[in-house]
Amino acid sequence: MILTCTNPVNGATAYNWSGPNGWTATTTVPTVSIPNVTAANSGQYNLLPTGPGISASASHIDVTISAIPNITVTANHDTVCSGTSVTLTANGAGAVASNYRWSNDNTTGRIRTHTPTTTSELGVICVPYEVVGTTNGCSASASCTIVVLPTLTASITPASVAVCKGDSTVLHASGGISYQWRQGSATVTISEEDSIIVSPQSTTTYRVIATNEYGCTNSTSRSVTVRNVPNVSISGANRVCEGDSVQLTASPNGSANSYS
Repeated sequence: MILTCTNPVNGATAYNWSGPNGWTATTTVPTVSIPNVTAANSGQYNLLPTGPGISASASHIDVTISAIPNITVTANHDTVCSGTSVTLTANGAGAVASNYRWSNDNTTGRIRTHTPTTTSELGVICVPYEVVGTTNGCSASASCTIVVLPTLTASITPASVAVCKGDSTVLHASGGISYQWRQGSATVTISEEDSIIVSPQSTTTYRVIATNEYGCTNSTSRSVTVRNVPNVSISGANRVCEGDSVQLTASPNGSANSYS
């Protein structure tokens, strides 16, 4: 902190300073520097110029020194899968939201929710977050780093599936290193293999949850359409003479797409 006499006295050879906690100093110039001040140095500072033939009165100034805030920032998770929200909380500059400014996106607020993402499927990235807290015009900063684990995309083949009632089909999952198959909205796992054989009696949706080597998950689903098998019968003469013709009729007539 630097104190300066704004109206120096002509002929003054010494400037006598005094202040809180018994502080004193004498300078030959109308300015004084006080290093490493803290809030404890707040108070009234006095100045009395002296010199031959000088009769000057003391002047004073009241100085308030604000403490630099001790800023901290914490996260509810320090490691997340890509696309998972993280809540960051800053403390140390009071409860006023405008006292905090996040350098990542220049937003304000003591609590910030962010969803870090990475399109990489090959490795981990680290995302730093920094917040600057200000109290009474004094600022300090703190930071934390969130580890973002790679993303994955689960898929099921074939892309379109339709079977006749009573038949089965194979669904194959890819994109992860382990899998959990579930039927419809059920939470019970029916298989942990990458491929599953299904024989639904009606149109059914199957969901697979894929997990990569970092423990991150992604899910997708596939509907298997079940087509009813037509109930076909044949009618017509069951005995004819050699050389005659006979008409056979399949029924129900017209309920099938083709007859052979």
